[in-house]
Amino acid sequence: LRLAAGDVPSAIEDLRAHTEAQPDVGAAWALLGEALAKAGRAAEAGPAFCRAAELGVERARARCPSR
Repeated sequence: LRLAAGDVPSAIEDLRAHTEAQPDVGAAWALLGEALAKAGRAAEAGPAFCRAAELGVERARARCPSR
């Protein structure tokens, strides 16, 4: 919700907490990648998208730099 509301820094904090607590939730990794990309943090967004892709989130595959 924070990401949709434009509160990118808070969204990143929330999503990092979520991925730490539940590291196998691909959708959270994909959203973290999107939030990091919106914040201009591409070097951090790439690995998040790759992790999402590993967990089966197809839309993240194209944004994973190692694919």
